[in-house]
Amino acid sequence: MTQPLEEKLTPRQREVMDLVARGLTNPELCNVLGIKAGTAKNHLTEIFRLLEVTNRTEATAVWLAAQASPPFRRPEAQVPDLIVLPFRAYSTEPADEVLAHGMTEDLTSLLGRVPGLTVMARGSATAIQQTALDTEGDVRIVSQGLGLRYVVEGSVRRLNNRIRINTRLIAAETGAQLWGDRAEGPVERFHEVEDQVVEDLIAQLSRELSLVEGTGNLADRPTTDIGAWELYQRAIVCFYYDGFNKTNTQRALNLVDEALDRDPNFVYALAFRGSLLADRVTFHWDGDRASEVEAALKAGEQAIARAPMDPLVLQHWGQTLSLVDDPQKAVSPLERSIASDPNNPHAFALLGLNYARAGRLEEADRHFARAFALSPRDPRRYLWISYQVVAQVVRGDWHSVAGKCLEVVEMRDDQMLAWALLA
Repeated sequence: MTQPLEEKLTPRQREVMDLVARGLTNPELCNVLGIKAGTAKNHLTEIFRLLEVTNRTEATAVWLAAQASPPFRRPEAQVPDLIVLPFRAYSTEPADEVLAHGMTEDLTSLLGRVPGLTVMARGSATAIQQTALDTEGDVRIVSQGLGLRYVVEGSVRRLNNRIRINTRLIAAETGAQLWGDRAEGPVERFHEVEDQVVEDLIAQLSRELSLVEGTGNLADRPTTDIGAWELYQRAIVCFYYDGFNKTNTQRALNLVDEALDRDPNFVYALAFRGSLLADRVTFHWDGDRASEVEAALKAGEQAIARAPMDPLVLQHWGQTLSLVDDPQKAVSPLERSIASDPNNPHAFALLGLNYARAGRLEEADRHFARAFALSPRDPRRYLWISYQVVAQVVRGDWHSVAGKCLEVVEMRDDQMLAWALLA
């Protein structure tokens, strides 16, 4: 039997290859891994030999194709119709990178709420972005093994005080462009420009897939302050993608507080603040527990009162209740979040966690499986596996607990709970 590709590499080599697939240069590899330039070069030379390739582009294509191979395929009914590739920013300015990231995040979320449309989660889209870049935008390679029908890609450009968004809809199998559009407007009206793109794209997809049109009330935006929105997007990246730990939680909280200083009614920032404070409480990182719990619940209650049906607000509220209160209370908002947005893998993972804590283990397993199916290469996988650990603790299956904790620390060696359980 042919040895699986991932088993050919050591854990360190797999870590290097994951970073290469995300587009990191050799100097960036050295900074992230804390290694010297010669060591990075030696790792890559050995990886190229093991993968039987000659350069980074070929290695990335082979690596990502292997991760999307049949053992990782979802049942046909769960295969996503569409993936939104990370939008490009036509400058190296950090603010423009945030705009591009936020456009991708919003577009993925809004399309995920369209009845009848299944969208690949944002995390996995980021993980396969480098293949698209290295193959000069050949979406046939991007979609290989994923069963996708459509790819959305685009760019964001800031021109003085104006914003321009270019978007394309591409047939995954042939690479043919089905639709393209350019929307433009003042920077302070970014969300109106974004809404125009979403509405036009959904209209085109509705014709292609015979969908029921509509995304809810796009005009009901959580904030009209572009600066607050950018700060919130930076907090999301910091907390969910840079790694869950005390430092990143505090950085994310600071960014959210800055956003709320600009717009005290920014409902997503309020909801996120509640869950960040709840994390600090759970892990005893800072402050007085009683006052922190009160502040977390207050922020969450304010958000849920203003947007009781918003799936993201419901997700944050469920996470807050999960951390500082009875997990039974967290189940309802998380179930409602998924009902409104059935393409949010993190909500499925959180619901699985709380089903496990409530002793509903079969339901927990089913929801964990759905999270991994929606986003098989998500950067947050280490968190979801940590949630699965809870289910195994409830079962009393300590062998599985140890195995999953090893998976977690192999992905990120700063996860103290996994190390504690291993010990």
